[in-house]
Amino acid sequence: MKLIQSKNYFVLRNDYQDQRDQISSRTDLELKAYLWNTFNKNEESNLAIKQLLKEYKSVMSDSTISELLSVKVDNYLKLFDYKSALDANNLNIEKYGSTLDSASIADLHNMNTIYAPLLGAPPQIVTIVEDSEIEIKRDAAGLMNIEVEIDNDSYDFIFDTGAGMSVIKKSFAEELGLKMIETSIDVHSATGKVIKSSLVVIDQLKFGHVRVENSVFLVM
Repeated sequence: MKLIQSKNYFVLRNDYQDQRDQISSRTDLELKAYLWNTFNKNEESNLAIKQLLKEYKSVMSDSTISELLSVKVDNYLKLFDYKSALDANNLNIEKYGSTLDSASIADLHNMNTIYAPLLGAPPQIVTIVEDSEIEIKRDAAGLMNIEVEIDNDSYDFIFDTGAGMSVIKKSFAEELGLKMIETSIDVHSATGKVIKSSLVVIDQLKFGHVRVENSVFLVM
């Protein structure tokens, strides 16, 4: 479990594959919950969490259950099941909020300002038509950019693999004629400032031979 706490998931995955026959059923489920969440097997992760809570909830601490619910919320978000993410997040706040500090509680409430407005939004769908070779260009700030097509027009978008969500400028969203989903999300900028953000959903965008439908963007 030390590897989970240190988020050393690649080493953990290798160790798990080598030693899975030597660990208890509970530990096996716990490792699956975190590993499958990390390596994008979100439905499998949620199944492991469901079985964990069914069989071992009575002997788990509230803080452990709270952590598992946070993983569950993340799984639902990656599956674009915004209602289930909202329900699991609310359960965490209502039942296990006493185990969290004020900053963590504030973060959970802030995440609800993302999930709740998206309840009527369709899930994101990614279609990979065929393999692509996508050119990466550097902008004046040295950031990686790729060409993205929206409504038959092409734009350079920053390509950031470490971003939690996609982001678009309000002026650009208005230029594209996107409908704002009114909410008030606290977003921490790189300078440390907290900026209020809303949301938009782009019906379809393309890059290379990849088509993304119903993609959610934070509006800054």
